[in-house]
Amino acid sequence: MEGIVLKDLTFAYPKGKSNTLNQVNLKIPEGSFFALVGPNGAGKTTLMRLLLGRFQKYSGTIEVPHSFKNSKGALDLSKCGVLIENPGIYPKLTIEEYIHFFGKLYNHTHNFINENIDKIIDVLGIPPKSTPIEELSLGNRQKVQLLRAFSIKPRLLILDEPVSNLDPLSREKVWELIENYRKNEGVTAIVCSHILKELEEKATHYGIIHHGSIIQQGQISDLKKDLMLTLELEENISIEKIKNALAKEGIKIKSLSPLQKNLTEVYQNLLKNSKDF
Repeated sequence: MEGIVLKDLTFAYPKGKSNTLNQVNLKIPEGSFFALVGPNGAGKTTLMRLLLGRFQKYSGTIEVPHSFKNSKGALDLSKCGVLIENPGIYPKLTIEEYIHFFGKLYNHTHNFINENIDKIIDVLGIPPKSTPIEELSLGNRQKVQLLRAFSIKPRLLILDEPVSNLDPLSREKVWELIENYRKNEGVTAIVCSHILKELEEKATHYGIIHHGSIIQQGQISDLKKDLMLTLELEENISIEKIKNALAKEGIKIKSLSPLQKNLTEVYQNLLKNSKDF
């Protein structure tokens, strides 16, 4: 089986009045940089929690590659770099102590963690690892959470808003870190972000979720295959006049509308056309 496959995945919180996820069918190719996007409350975080085994009561199926599984056949969390909610700051710990604390939860050794964190600290511009967490800015705390996710050398990255609280330069460093790690290590990265323009520059595949359902999915490259023709006119001419002029030349046009040429436009148009958005 290639990648992660969700089939008719449906889930409701115990006290919820309706389903949070409704028959979600989604394919996340192995080795892809998958952008999972949607408005607040669409079900993105819930879907990620289900992937990680946080909830057991759901209908449908979640299939993951053998390389992601533990000896019991479930998703091996020791192979997952996760950032979907604040796991606790522990302000009195230093950065190094904090990272090792979480590493031990998944039986990763001190030496193993040390081999992986120094390079990431340098790439992201994180303060010295002897710095107490309580002395860090919000942006640097976010970088430490990313350091935690990457420190175990994961085979699967699941990151919710990884560039939250970061300045533009730091955001670019994070996107490059995710992209380079995915390419060099051959891992799968599932990433949520509301900064679509930056996300789509690195992503290979996408899924758009709205009201708990996937309304579109595919490859980013397919969005750019449509032919785009730009006309520079000397005066203001209506679309109707353009159509009439082409018709006189025997060129028939079925429709003429703005081209959806990137993830941002696809996302915006789909949601604008939703009756209950």
